Amino acid sequence: MSAKNGNLKICFIGPSGAGKTTLARRLSRETGIPHIPFDEIYWDMDSGDYLKRSNELIDEATERVRSGKCWIVEGSYDKRLLPFFRDANWILMIQTSLYVRVLRILKRYVQSKFRVAGPVETFSNTIELIRFTSSYPAKLSGFFQSHPELLEKTLTVSTYEDIASRTGSRSAVFSDRR
Repeated sequence: MSAKNGNLKICFIGPSGAGKTTLARRLSRETGIPHIPFDEIYWDMDSGDYLKRSNELIDEATERVRSGKCWIVEGSYDKRLLPFFRDANWILMIQTSLYVRVLRILKRYVQSKFRVAGPVETFSNTIELIRFTSSYPAKLSGFFQSHPELLEKTLTVSTYEDIASRTGSRSAVFSDRR
């Protein structure tokens, strides 16, 4: 399924463990629209650790993605996501309980201990993610108060089925809102 006028740009946002990657991957698989995790723009994970890329590399990758006709970008809020938010037809804010998010973060930590490839989650990083996911809703609320123009294209969803029900129909998600 493609967007009207061939243009569809969607941002999935939410705290760690909310399910952003799962929902974005599913939408990408069903639509053929490229899915870009913001973590792949922000972090250099080739070393096996989470190392922040230089601002120049982040900016270059951001512009490369933004220049595409269609994309699905997902990530936790960072000021560098603002250009994606402005370009997006839809901002889908993923809402899940703190309990579920903490369980998912802990599960990710345990699973990383058995992975051969990719960065290994450390215990201290896991504790940091739990703190971040706890404070995230208040920080995001403050962000949207500073950028009220983004609210008209922001939907709060919890499941893939929510996307359809919140937009009126599954096809509405794929229509150009600009």
